[in-house]
Amino acid sequence: MDSNHMFAGVGIFVINKQDQILVGRRKDYNDFGLPGGKLEYLESVEEAALRELEEETGLKSSIEDIKVFKVANLVARKQSHAVSFYAALQIPENQTPENLEPHKSEDWMWVTWEEMMKLDLFYPLQVGLRSISPLKYDDIPALPSILIKEN
Repeated sequence: MDSNHMFAGVGIFVINKQDQILVGRRKDYNDFGLPGGKLEYLESVEEAALRELEEETGLKSSIEDIKVFKVANLVARKQSHAVSFYAALQIPENQTPENLEPHKSEDWMWVTWEEMMKLDLFYPLQVGLRSISPLKYDDIPALPSILIKEN
């Protein structure tokens, strides 16, 4: 690995009205993860979350509905370095997730917090869950969003 290589990514806790969380089985590591992915050049965390959400699930939301609430700096045995952002949003009941990237993951499913904690979870999600208690969308405090784009 190039010692200067790193990336930023976002995992999205999509929460329904029953406080269930959307997860899917990833095909690359055969574990469970959230919708999400890497930020693209010049993209805000919120923009990346919305883009990844729509690309992977077909679900749509707005910047105002995204709550970025945690950041983790993940350095895994000098093999990888990622800055992971964790965001949450609550979707309206009239939207249903679809698996739009079947080559990357199996179908999406709704699970409770307790059910999620029993799953074999994607490592960055395991790290992100440290110090987080069960999520209820209305109780999640958002970090201030700061994006400076200079011309």
